[in-house]
Amino acid sequence: MSRCTPRPIRWRLALVTWLALAIVVTLISHLGRPLFDAMPTVIDMVALTGVVVVLMTWLVMPPLTRRLASFLTGPVP
Repeated sequence: MSRCTPRPIRWRLALVTWLALAIVVTLISHLGRPLFDAMPTVIDMVALTGVVVVLMTWLVMPPLTRRLASFLTGPVP
């Protein structure tokens, strides 16, 4: 048995991803400022982007896309 789920509308998925990413990056950069400021710039960016990618992939986007499924796959106005 296969489940067929509609594909999200690209611009809507991009919008949701951008907004979630902006929030996560802002929170992580502010909360981790003392830790990140103590690191060299290259390590700081690697650490920050690594934390953000992990959070977005496994904690933020799955519930967000489930919650906004009707918006993401709905009819284009």
